Amino acid sequence: MKIFPSDGISSKIARKYIYLDNDFLSQLFYDEIVLTEALTALKKSVFLIDTLTALEFLREVYLPEQYHKKKSFVSNPIFAPAVDHPDIYKHLQENALLLSRIYAHQNHNTKSDLVDLFLAARLMYSQAPLLITGNKKHFPSCIFNTLGVLNIEQSGDGSMRAFSIVQFNKHNFEQCNSLLEHLS
Repeated sequence: MKIFPSDGISSKIARKYIYLDNDFLSQLFYDEIVLTEALTALKKSVFLIDTLTALEFLREVYLPEQYHKKKSFVSNPIFAPAVDHPDIYKHLQENALLLSRIYAHQNHNTKSDLVDLFLAARLMYSQAPLLITGNKKHFPSCIFNTLGVLNIEQSGDGSMRAFSIVQFNKHNFEQCNSLLEHLS
């Protein structure tokens, strides 16, 4: 496998905090070459793992050996755990619900799961974190900008899998939220 990042993406996201969605985290776990190349391509960035992403990554693993491998992987110092505090969770919950209402109002029937809604809510914080996801449709363009793409060549058949790097767009969010508030 090999990573083909979109042009200039390394400089665009240098020194940024980047949340990893479960699908990208799993790709890193299962392919050491992809992990090494991602760390090289994004070397000036900080990879963050949300507690819900870690839960999603570890769920349904019943074999002790596999569970310990995965648990050890997400505990690796190359990943930083996202700050987890009840006050933050309250804001995340409020933002996730608001985003789901905006998605519905904007006719973006994304069928985002709870973890993706919470990751989207995390992106609303002031440090302007980014997210790498293989499910761009769960982070619609009415709220999120796509900064670039990491294309990963799959072993075996050589097909490509695209992982989008997205960022919260506060201006678009405020416009969508204003339209939603006018309904009230």
